[in-house]
Amino acid sequence: MRPTLFLLSFFVAMGIAGCESTASVGDLRLAIGRTWTAEAIDGKDIIDGTTVTMKIEGDRVSGKAGCNGYGGPVEIMGERVKFGSLFSTKMACMGNGVMEQEQHYLTVLRDVTRGELRPDGTLVLTGGSGTLEFRVE
Repeated sequence: MRPTLFLLSFFVAMGIAGCESTASVGDLRLAIGRTWTAEAIDGKDIIDGTTVTMKIEGDRVSGKAGCNGYGGPVEIMGERVKFGSLFSTKMACMGNGVMEQEQHYLTVLRDVTRGELRPDGTLVLTGGSGTLEFRVE
């Protein structure tokens, strides 16, 4: 390979790689590969003693909805987010309001259409059924 062509190929490859790795605050790609803990559902704090988590890996999501695990497909396109058909385990959730919180969380998650990663590190997912606010673990 001629030196000029090699250098041109090298700089083009570096430019492409640089574009793929320059995620900034607000870029939902920063949410991938991290475990997020829900702080609020529709502005209400998560019930004490329960943990609601979400982890996006590639085109899959998984987590804990309060007492049951869940998972399924997810697609992120800019600010648009779409969760596919989610599965969850079916254990009985003990505690006042825990089952209702879990069902509401999964409903809101299924209906999410938009995501925002705020400068303070909060991940906010919104859709027709409500809003979810997460912090990275």
